[in-house]
Amino acid sequence: MITRFHPGYIYPEFVRTVKSDFFKRKLLVYGEATKTLLINKSIFMDEQIEVIGNPRISMYKKLYAREENKRNLILFASQPYYIQSGKDFNYYATVIPILKCIKSSLSNEKGWNHYKLAVKLHPIEASSVKALYSSELPGVEIYGSDTDLFEVLSCSYLHITATSTTLYEAAEFEVPSLMIRYANFTDISVYGFPVKTINDKTDTEAKLREIMAEYDEYLEYLIAKTREYM
Repeated sequence: MITRFHPGYIYPEFVRTVKSDFFKRKLLVYGEATKTLLINKSIFMDEQIEVIGNPRISMYKKLYAREENKRNLILFASQPYYIQSGKDFNYYATVIPILKCIKSSLSNEKGWNHYKLAVKLHPIEASSVKALYSSELPGVEIYGSDTDLFEVLSCSYLHITATSTTLYEAAEFEVPSLMIRYANFTDISVYGFPVKTINDKTDTEAKLREIMAEYDEYLEYLIAKTREYM
């Protein structure tokens, strides 16, 4: 994936003058943002770049066809940034209390009890993390790296994350996302555009109510923004 926050093919200006058969080839990209990035920052020209969308997502959407009556998961995609960055920002101490509030709301709020909270572990999270989630969130389904993310997304009604780029894939599966405020990360710094955000556990139920009330409109916004920024 190439976005303005995940740039690739960035060359010094002088490389544009290099003559090579390789650079006569055509690139197939996800969206207009990638095309614009490549035109402005690489040796590839407009006529060499074709926007085709995300063929991988299209394939998985056919493989895991969405069934409306089975879309009952509120899915948290875990993204333990500190493991990758080497910095501990108290990730689990931040997200687990909010997940507990969500679990409680789903149990107690009228009309929400047919949804259930689930956690999809990041591939780098070990069995000890699964044990932590299971201990802190009894009864919640925990999906490990042996579960296909796209299969779980096909059963999801809402996606929740702290910093995961699963937001982009969730939008393609027509699943809106809520972000959990974590450390110094912001929706703009992670995704490039505003995303509904749970600021702390006292804000959780209000944000759930907000997203349920504005579900279709917010989903359309996320789909449009995702394709704009891919």
